[in-house]
Amino acid sequence: MEVKILTVMFTDMEGFTARSGEQSREGLVELLTRHKALVVPHIEKHRGKIIKTIGDAFLAVFESATDAVYSAKEIQNSLRSHNKDAEKGKAINLKIGLNTGEVTLLDGDVFGEAVNIASRVQNLAPPGGIFFTEATYLAMNKNEIPWIKMGETSVKGIVEAINLFRVPQPWEKQDSRVSGGQKSAPSSRRALAATFDFFLIVMLIVLLGVADSADEFESKRNSALEAAYQRAEKSTAFRRDILDDLLNSPTNPVAQKWGGELMLLKKEKENFDEDDSNSVLTMRIILFFFFVLYNFLTVWLFSRTIGKALFRLKVVRQDGKALGFKCAFVRAISSVLSVIPIGIGYVWGLFSKSGRTWHDLISETRVIRS
Repeated sequence: MEVKILTVMFTDMEGFTARSGEQSREGLVELLTRHKALVVPHIEKHRGKIIKTIGDAFLAVFESATDAVYSAKEIQNSLRSHNKDAEKGKAINLKIGLNTGEVTLLDGDVFGEAVNIASRVQNLAPPGGIFFTEATYLAMNKNEIPWIKMGETSVKGIVEAINLFRVPQPWEKQDSRVSGGQKSAPSSRRALAATFDFFLIVMLIVLLGVADSADEFESKRNSALEAAYQRAEKSTAFRRDILDDLLNSPTNPVAQKWGGELMLLKKEKENFDEDDSNSVLTMRIILFFFFVLYNFLTVWLFSRTIGKALFRLKVVRQDGKALGFKCAFVRAISSVLSVIPIGIGYVWGLFSKSGRTWHDLISETRVIRS
């Protein structure tokens, strides 16, 4: 067993599972052979060691973080050149993730949290992209490698959030698949979009008549409470303000004398207060339901709410792709945590380096300029 500080590289071929099910055995072998010929020389050129090959994926380690990033750049350049001349269906697109840290080498394999993080980072990268962690950024020669900071992100299975970086590619302006270069949305614009969406939801509730039902309940409640006071005033000959004083002073001899009437009034008031509390709770549940449903459907179907569309914003996953059903639902539910209490999850986004709110971190999404 040997423990060392190394830079770990994970690569993964986009769409390999689907392609393997569509090809013959000979075609699959030819694809993997071509993939290996395009990748391995650039790993070996920069003194990298291939630990294992897992189907379409490579796990390699490097003594130098700079060598690892150079290797990743050359791999993507090589694949880019290959894909320009490749026949239809034979292009190869890789996602590459890098991380630097302490690993354990044992029986030809490598273990440790640094390996796990590299795997997670590779999952976040878009096809044709190279993502790496702050640990790699600090270890590499920044004068040799171009880099762009993407901000803080949470990854599955890792307790602490990590700062993510990427290598800009010369063809990104012409190729929208590498989406790491999309600019994050400014907090001010996000705040305006969220405010617009909130008022839009309130207006929707009003138009659907939910608010009218609440007003009708409030009117009936006030009428019933007024009738209860009138009955008490008639039976005791006391004004309303005196009745309230007697209700608050049960040991008062006068209150004890009219205890029956006062107890009846008190019970009715308590029932009204309970109904009022239930009404407020019902309205909050309705608002919560519409808030979640609105955010879920708009983001899932269109990648943006109406407010975000108005301010030219878009919600994407960390890899720049559109949100699926599950991701959009988790984001909609967790967005309530950003609102309650007092919008602290949104305030968090204003002061975090990445500008991401609580529901961004929970759902592993980000808001970009569209």
